[in-house]
Amino acid sequence: DTGAVGPTGYAEKDANLAQALVLKQRLIAEGVKVIMTRTGNENVPLNQRPAIAWENRADILISLHNNALPYGGNPFVKRGFGVYYYTPMSLALAKEIHQAYVETYVAGSEFQLRDDGLYYGNLALARAPQMPAVLIESAYMIVPEEEAYLKTDAFRRACADAIITGLKRYAGQMRRK
Repeated sequence: DTGAVGPTGYAEKDANLAQALVLKQRLIAEGVKVIMTRTGNENVPLNQRPAIAWENRADILISLHNNALPYGGNPFVKRGFGVYYYTPMSLALAKEIHQAYVETYVAGSEFQLRDDGLYYGNLALARAPQMPAVLIESAYMIVPEEEAYLKTDAFRRACADAIITGLKRYAGQMRRK
């Protein structure tokens, strides 16, 4: 399943994996243990992804995606980044990551993206009941400028940095042992 496909044929699955690999590298540098649901072109069914997180006793589940529009959708209105959560325990995490994206992509920054919003969404990867889980849509694959961003290491690093900033803020709210 390629997911969405951009105007130049760039597949969402490839954009997502490229982002995930940069995020993994940055998280490991921060001392975080990272479990990937896939590291290449293997097909991991949607329902198995939260199960992989649970089997590995993950503390947090982050699902990286890039958006598209249904036929008739207006790319002049719907574009940019968005963060989704489902369970109440995921809301604080979603808010922190969303706010970090807002700060990263403000007007005048290297990559200018609209804030598409913070949403409650009944999405398979956000429904994980065992741990806070968020689904992040970093850009819209079908918007040419945003697809071009997704192909660059600089954009991938900016997304990873925003996610890590959100994670650190979220972790800072936790009780100390």
